[in-house]
This record gives sequence, C-alpha cells and structure tokens, in this order.
Amino acid sequence: MPPFYRPSRMLAAAATATVLAAGVLLPTTADAADPRLPIPGGTTPSQGSEPQQAARRPTAFNFKLATFNILGSQHTAGPGGYGPGTHRARITARMIKHKNVDVIGMQEVQTDQYRVLHNRLDHYRIWPGTRLGNQGIRLQIAWREHQFKLLRTGTITTRFDHQSRPIPWVKLKNRSTGRRMYVVDIHNSPQGEEAERDSATRAEIRLINRLRQDHKPVFVVGDMNEKAEWFCKVAGHTDVRSANGGHASPDRCSPPQRRLRIDWLMGGRRIDFSHYREDDGGQVRQASDHEFLHTRVHVRSPR
Repeated sequence: MPPFYRPSRMLAAAATATVLAAGVLLPTTADAADPRLPIPGGTTPSQGSEPQQAARRPTAFNFKLATFNILGSQHTAGPGGYGPGTHRARITARMIKHKNVDVIGMQEVQTDQYRVLHNRLDHYRIWPGTRLGNQGIRLQIAWREHQFKLLRTGTITTRFDHQSRPIPWVKLKNRSTGRRMYVVDIHNSPQGEEAERDSATRAEIRLINRLRQDHKPVFVVGDMNEKAEWFCKVAGHTDVRSANGGHASPDRCSPPQRRLRIDWLMGGRRIDFSHYREDDGGQVRQASDHEFLHTRVHVRSPR
C-alpha cells in the first residue's frame, strides 16, 4: 500500500494562496476571444442560439480519449536517435486515426509538427493551433468534428522550464446528444523543477474546480512529469479520477496499482472508463519516447 498523502493545514493554506496568484483563467467563445465573459456559467452566443436543442432530453454517449507527448522536433535534430519531427508527426497522425481516437491532448508540439498534424488530421479540429504564439503551440487539443462542436476555449498561465506557458482548455458539445464537457491539456516542468510543478499543479486544481462549477464533465490529460504526487494532489482536491484506477481524498491517497506513468488520463462527473491502454508498440516507439495512452469513456445520462 503506497503511503498516504497528508497535506498539513499550513501547506494547504499556502497552496491556496499560490493558486490564486498563479492561475489566470481566460475564457473565449469558439469564434472570438473575450476575457470579460463569465467563467464558466452564463450563456455564450453558441449556447444561446440553440434554445430548441436545450429542451431535448440529454442522453449518454461514448468516445475514445487519448494523450500523447509527441516529442518535439528540437529534441531529435541532427543525426542519430529518433527521426525528424515532421516524419514522427506523420506517424502520430496515422496512429490517432488508426486507433479511432475521438479526443486527444498532445504535448511538445512544435510549428513544423503542427503543420503536419493540421494537414494530416482531416475531419479533426485542433485548438489552439498557432493562435497563442510560440509557447502556446506546444499544447494542442484535437477532436473529431463530426462528433463534437467547439463552444468555448480558454487558458491559464503556468511556469514551464523557467518560462510562462498557456495551458489550454476547450468546452465541447457532443453533436448527437447536445451534452457538454471540458478538456484540459497539461504539460508540467520536467526533472528538477519541483517548485514549478507544485505551482502549476495548484493552478490546475483551481482550474478544474472552476470548470466543474458548470456541472459538466471535466477531462484532464497530459504529461505531468510526476507520478503519485500529482495524482494524489489532483484527485484528492477535485472530483476527477484516473482512467487506470486509484483513489484519493484530501488526507488519504491510494494511487493506481499498476506501474505509474508521468502521463495521465483523468476525468470526473458521471463518467466510466474502460479499455485503458498504454501503447508502446513499434509505431509509438518510432514516434516518441512516451507511451500512447487511450481509454474508452462512457458519459452517463443525468439523473
């Protein structure tokens, strides 16, 4: 049994203060950025234009969720090691379609790789694309357009390897049922940058809880560069849980029993995970030094 995670009251108070200072939520509609919009309640132009659909009774739906650190091009420049970033991006796009992924968060994306993904992932939409500048291009969320419609977007800003970087989120509508959900894509600082990871984690917890005020499912995917510590903090202070098991509360934590990864698939509010996989086969090994994580998600009907 792994050790329990027991934050003290002083640490919890310090975490809350740091979160309030670090996380800045920037909501937008699908078509125009407007930081004045309320988060996440209220009526957006996309929601308000569909009063007839609002009267339809929501139902359950299923989709496949994934995360993949695609290994940025800069890490494979020159001879030896992995192939060029653009070649590996082509492999990544092929895997996404072959594995029938409906929603995916990608990390370490660079401009040349984004162009490949944008061109190869036909029938998918990708956000933020190039809209958030060079730092913002590193994290991308893609989804099948025939299955989901983009309603809103937003970011928080965290520290990554001594730089400020936006963490993107999207609000999607399942086209067949009208049900809404959020997806957050995360990449936290690597190796010895513990203080930056801790600060980012507190901001991510605050973001998840703010989005959950909308009473919609929230999915969190990405490369957290931590194993049990990140899981215990996030699962213990939000209602999201991991696709590969485990349980946490504010003062007790039991991480998943299987081997832990630094990549995570999480989600909460009336959902069920199944068929969780950590693929590391031939194509995955050609594309990246990370596993390709994916799971089936069943979003239950409201009570």
